[in-house]
Amino acid sequence: MTAGCLTPQPLTPLPPSTQYSDSSPEIATPSARNDKGEIITRHFTWSYWPYGDYQWTWQIEIPQELYDYYRAKPRPPTKNYSVYVTDTGDDAYTGDLASKLKEETRRLNLDEYDAIHFAASFVQSLAYTSDPTTTGYDEYPRYPIETLVDQGGDCEDTSILLAELLDTMGYDVVLVSLPSHVAVGVLEAQHFCGTYYRQDGKRYFYLETTGEAGRVGVVPHEYANQPAYIYHIVPIAVLTHSWKATAEDGIYNLTTVVENLGSAPVHDAYILAGFDTGQNRLSNPAKSDPFTLSEGQSTTVTMRLRTPTGKHTRLTVHVVNEGKSVDKSNSDWFDT
Repeated sequence: MTAGCLTPQPLTPLPPSTQYSDSSPEIATPSARNDKGEIITRHFTWSYWPYGDYQWTWQIEIPQELYDYYRAKPRPPTKNYSVYVTDTGDDAYTGDLASKLKEETRRLNLDEYDAIHFAASFVQSLAYTSDPTTTGYDEYPRYPIETLVDQGGDCEDTSILLAELLDTMGYDVVLVSLPSHVAVGVLEAQHFCGTYYRQDGKRYFYLETTGEAGRVGVVPHEYANQPAYIYHIVPIAVLTHSWKATAEDGIYNLTTVVENLGSAPVHDAYILAGFDTGQNRLSNPAKSDPFTLSEGQSTTVTMRLRTPTGKHTRLTVHVVNEGKSVDKSNSDWFDT
């Protein structure tokens, strides 16, 4: 069974954007840890359009402590939301749902086109809620376990959840990041038609995750022809930092704390620091020894920098990974 087909419309994705920002990450308001072994129970009921009024139901039981853990996790400062998909702490629960969805598609003898839509129909049935209303933050991406417990979210939340479910079910999917929207891209299969993005020699078809009955290849009119970044579902490192410095006899003693908020380890990263004297140049730069950080780990790096004399300048600190500055901060301007 297939949907009506639109003329295929290829869209060229933008080159990969930087994974990190130079601003501090937003921190979710932590909930109190629950040590009583309490369980959160959620019931879901949804329908799949080819079967009319027939409904499917699913119940999930999630430890309150696990939900509290994710609520308290920092939000990694990146637009590459694959970091939420590839976090492994909730795999037992999302994996159970993915297995049940896969089992049902086999029972119904669905082909790949309809199996993907069946999984999408579950996510599309969740309530759309805005971040400011439900969290108090302008932007608050949810981990999949949060979206399931909250029984809804906005576009990035449902896209993160659907990407994890489809990836676990064995489908090749990507995240599609538009200027003000997020969706999923699914590798071309039989019966796919409509709007797609070419990436790495493959064609990924757009799939909307908010609202019911979104079809592969159909882009809502308000997002049609918008440029997009494409992110593969792979673990990534997300490095953030904070620092403090003291000046003494022309020497700045710099202490930098670097944290990996991502889902992959980082190797041979380092700190590059110096004094900005304009034209994107660093005076008296210094480079730290390289360091390795597993996901969730932090390290403290100490350095000594010689202060330039007679300059209007500011201290600049870069965290460098794979030859690129992935997190940057500056002091206020001052005269030496």
